[in-house]
Amino acid sequence: MLAVAYGLDNKTRHATTNDHVRAFGIVGPVKKALLLKLSRPAMIQYLCQRNNWDTKMLEIIDFDAFGRYMKALSNQRRTNVIKYIHNWQKTGRQKKFLRSKRTDNDDVEAWETTKCPHGCGELEREQHYLKCTACPHHQNKRHHLLGLKNWMIKSLTLPPLQILLLRALMDWLHRHQACTHEIKETDTYHILIKEALAEQELIGWNHFLKGRISKKWAIIQNNCYARMRQESENNNLNPIPTYLDGKWWTKKLIAYTIYTCLNLWQIRNETLAANNEKLNYIRERNELLKQATDIQQLKRSETFEKNSPVPLHAAMQR
Repeated sequence: MLAVAYGLDNKTRHATTNDHVRAFGIVGPVKKALLLKLSRPAMIQYLCQRNNWDTKMLEIIDFDAFGRYMKALSNQRRTNVIKYIHNWQKTGRQKKFLRSKRTDNDDVEAWETTKCPHGCGELEREQHYLKCTACPHHQNKRHHLLGLKNWMIKSLTLPPLQILLLRALMDWLHRHQACTHEIKETDTYHILIKEALAEQELIGWNHFLKGRISKKWAIIQNNCYARMRQESENNNLNPIPTYLDGKWWTKKLIAYTIYTCLNLWQIRNETLAANNEKLNYIRERNELLKQATDIQQLKRSETFEKNSPVPLHAAMQR
C-alpha cells in the first residue's frame, strides 16, 4: 500500500476516504486503486510539509524499498518505525512543544526535562541520541557500523559502495555536514555512484537512517549482481544466488540501519528511566527529611504526640 511505502498508518490518511469507497460497495482491486488515488494527495502534502520537500524530492526516494521493509514488520514494530521516521518519538523537543500548548501552570514539576537524558546539556532534538557524545555507547558506533560492513561484505555489496556508505554515515554521526569521501574515476559505476551520492545528500543522511534512500543505490547494486552473475557463468564459478538483486539489497539495508537506530533509542529510554528513578529517590528522601525536621520541631515545642502517624524513628530509618 502507498501508505505503508510512505511510512504512514491509516490514521494519517483522511478517515472518510475508506468510508466513502465502502459506501458505494466497491471492493477488490478497484477499491484499492480508488483508495490510493484519493489518499495520495494528502500523504504527499503531509510529507512535503513535514520535511520541507518539494514534490520532485519524492521522485528520487525509493519508497518502494521502504514499503517492502514495512510490510515484513509486525504491527508493534511498524508503529515504532512510524514514530521514528516522522519524529513522533517523545524527545525533549517534543515535550517542549507539548508544554507550550499547556494553558495552566499547575504541576509544572511533573513535566519531564527537555534536555538530553545522557547529560550532554543540549536540547534533545530529533535523532539527537544518534549523535550525542555523552551516550555511553557513543564510542561503540564504530561497532554498529562494523556490523553494517560485515553485512555488506556477506551480501556481496560493491566495494566502493561499502566504503562510501560507511564513510558517509560515520561523517554524519560525528556531526560533519556532508560526506568527505571522494569517488575515484577508476571505481566501478563511479558515475552512478556520484549521482546517487548527490541525490542522497539532497535527501539528507538523516533520512538515510530513516530508510529514505535514493533509488540509484538499488540500480548500482543490481547492476553489480548482474555483472557478477555474468562473470560466474563465463568462468564456471559458483552461481550467484537468485534472490540477490537490488530490491532485496535495499530492503535489507533499510532494515539494518533502522534496527540500529531503534536500538540506540532503547538505550536512550533506559538511561531516561534510570534518571527518573534517581530523581524520584531524591524527591522522596527530601520529603522524608522535611517530615523528620517538622517532627523534631514539634517535639522541642512539647507538642509532639506519641501516637503520631509518622513516628520519628520510622521517618529517619526511611
